[in-house]
Formats: sequence, C-alpha cells, structure tokens
Amino acid sequence: MNRIWLWLSGWVEVRLTSAEPACALRRLTKKFTLTDIVWEDDLTVRFSVLRKDWAFFCALAKADTDRYERLSIRGLPLLLGKCFAYPLICTAIGLAIFATWYIPGRILFVQVEGNRNISAEQILEGAENCGLCFGTERETLRSEQIKNHLLEQMPELCWVGVNTVGCRAVITVQERQLEQMGESILPGNIVAGCDAMITAITATAGNSLVDIGAAVKKGDVLISGYTDLGFCTHVEAAEGEVY
Repeated sequence: MNRIWLWLSGWVEVRLTSAEPACALRRLTKKFTLTDIVWEDDLTVRFSVLRKDWAFFCALAKADTDRYERLSIRGLPLLLGKCFAYPLICTAIGLAIFATWYIPGRILFVQVEGNRNISAEQILEGAENCGLCFGTERETLRSEQIKNHLLEQMPELCWVGVNTVGCRAVITVQERQLEQMGESILPGNIVAGCDAMITAITATAGNSLVDIGAAVKKGDVLISGYTDLGFCTHVEAAEGEVY
C-alpha cells in the first residue's frame, strides 16, 4: 500500500555524499519521509524523498555542507507531465476513459432477425419510435412497449421479441403465413362509442381492460385484441358484449 501511495504522489531519488552520512540521515528523517535507503559505500547513501517535499528539501540542502545529487524523478506526476507534452496521447487516453464509461451501458447496434416480407428498415423505424436506436441506454429500454407497438403497427407480425446482448439489441420477429392473413384475424379493439359507465362486459375474444362500474370516455379501449402471455403476445380481433 505504501508503494502505491509513493507512486501516486511521486518521489525523487537523491544521492548523499557526506563525511558522516548516518548523522545527515537522522537529521533528514526528522523532517522528511525517506524511503528506499541504500548504502553505496561508507560516505555515500542513496534514498528517495516525496516529490511534494522536494522544494523544502532543496532549500535545506543549500544551507547544508553535505553534497546532494538528484538522480531521477519517478511516479505518476512525471508520467502525467510526459503525457501532457503530447496532445495526441492525452486525447487517446481521454477517449479510452470516455469509451469505458459510455459504451457498456449503451446500445450501439440494432439487428433484426426472422423477417422475410417486411423490410428491416420498417421494423427499425417502428422500434426507433419507442426509443430503441443508436446510443440508447439499456436500462431505459421497455421491451414490452416496443413489442406491443410493433405488433399494433404491423399486422403482418404475429410475434416480436427484443433482447440485448452487450451493446447489441436483437429484434426477433415472426411473420404470419400468407394464407392466414384473412380479414377475420386482423387485430382489432372494441372501444367506447361515447362517455358512459360500464354495467356489464363479456369478452369472447381478446382481453377485457375495464371492470363493471368503471367510467369510460369515448374512444377508450374496452376489449383489447392483444393479450400478453409473458413469452409472447397473442393477437386477434376483439369480440364481446359491453353494456
């Protein structure tokens, strides 16, 4: 841990030449934090002092009769100083940090699978209307909303699934068979023809969305042709009686 802190703050390697280097070290250790002390001979010792103390150290060294020689400067501050001298390196580092933060939580690619008669561009446009596009945050995606929107806008589809894999979103669709595209199976809802209160409702096909006693306005969906089954959405023409 001390080595990590030393590298983050930076240090200066110094060689001390003195008639009594041990006494000089004792004086220095009372005022500075010295590390990596290495004896080269009886009169010479090498050590490191924190970079933040270097200015104060130099001021005291000038008033001392011993000889001090700076050997090298190391640590993070020196590395950053070298990087700032090269704008391209700083730009590359900045872009790498930005990409590390931005990319993991974003959708960068949207892929469509299973379509044959409907173009991928049409499906992508419908998904974009629900917020699924380049750069979308994965946490904000609502797969059920996208699925229901595509099924409502494209009767040719009978099933839609939206999954995310890393930075890629995959829209998997299943189209209806051409012989099944009769008018009787086209999705449809039963809506209120005027403002009213529901006194009775019976759904023979589709999903009832209101309860008895509920007040509704003209245009409200009473029986929906879309039934969410969890793993897929069942689409049909809504049928029933509403009073």
